[in-house]
Amino acid sequence: MTDPLHRARVLIVDDIRTNARMLAEALRSDYEISVVLDGKTALDLAGRTPPDLILLDIQMPEMDGYEVCRRLKADSRTCDIPVIFVTARDDARDETRGFELGAVDYITKPFSMPVVQARIRNQLQLAAAKRQIQTLNADLERRVEERTADLGAATQRAESASRVKSNFLASISHELRTPLNAILGFSDALICGVFEPLNGRPLEYVKDIHDSGRHLLAMVNDLLDITVAETGHLHLSEEVVDLAALATTATHMLEHRAVKADVALAVTCELKEVVVIGDHTRLLQSLLNVIGNAIKYNKPGGWVHLGIQMDDGGGCTLTVTDGGIGMTAEEVTLALVPFGRSHEAAVSNIEGNGLGLPLSAAIIAAHGGALSVDAIKNVGTCVTMRLPMERSIRMLAIA
Repeated sequence: MTDPLHRARVLIVDDIRTNARMLAEALRSDYEISVVLDGKTALDLAGRTPPDLILLDIQMPEMDGYEVCRRLKADSRTCDIPVIFVTARDDARDETRGFELGAVDYITKPFSMPVVQARIRNQLQLAAAKRQIQTLNADLERRVEERTADLGAATQRAESASRVKSNFLASISHELRTPLNAILGFSDALICGVFEPLNGRPLEYVKDIHDSGRHLLAMVNDLLDITVAETGHLHLSEEVVDLAALATTATHMLEHRAVKADVALAVTCELKEVVVIGDHTRLLQSLLNVIGNAIKYNKPGGWVHLGIQMDDGGGCTLTVTDGGIGMTAEEVTLALVPFGRSHEAAVSNIEGNGLGLPLSAAIIAAHGGALSVDAIKNVGTCVTMRLPMERSIRMLAIA
């Protein structure tokens, strides 16, 4: 392997020709040597053809070595060239002054050539390592800038695609609402016998149309809500909310579905009174989504339990626990992403659009709280919705 220091350029500056010649002869076999006899010529040559190292005598007429070193370090062309002072002075103050001016080493006369050669090699190796580090740093900075630019461009593309998707979902949702309202309105009128009484199979068909329309409208509303939630601008109509009453309302609304699925539904409230500030409609929507999922992803003869407790931080928690099919850790992550559904749910033809849980999480987050999911495959799932202390008005424990 070629020595990277071989034939490095060394400039010798000494007004005594004999000293300069002796150094040059000793070093010529390893380095390209240039010799000058005064400081002014040294500065001129170093500026035009910067050497890799300078051996600089201190005591010289007109311009001494200290001044030469000061000017070298002040010039951007020569400031990084290592300078080794060569002098008969051995006073510590002289050495200190030299180092303060930027010299890297100090050799006193009379000197040992092996020592001089070792110190030159050491300083050239250090200078080469410094240049390599500077090159690596520059390359790293360039790569970071390129990656940053790529990341910025990718982020802009992602944000643009997200805006397009959100605008599309909002637009298509609004467009679907108009015909859906007509379908629901006329089917409801037919069921109620506004035009003429319906019986038997025609009535069942109209009820199916009405139920399908309500399901589609709910999905359209979820699309609009998740679109707004993803922008972080989910609006809350805040009011005083009794969580115990809210839980009772949610379970009553889902009681028929639970009975149909042969799932036992129960509520336990550890507090006599629990009142918070929040959006009643949104909080009810969250409960309906979470409890509805617990019923949907359950088994015949299964159970769902809704509990309300006060947490250690002074806030309150709504916990929906079930003994259903459960989820793996990967499925939990997927379930919290809009439109994310587990493989089992898809192949089992379980109805759903993958919006309920992410939307519930966004609603709780908009209240300053957090939704978390713990699940074990084939054992069950526990969804916890925490509302912060700042939302609580009254929480009275049961005596």
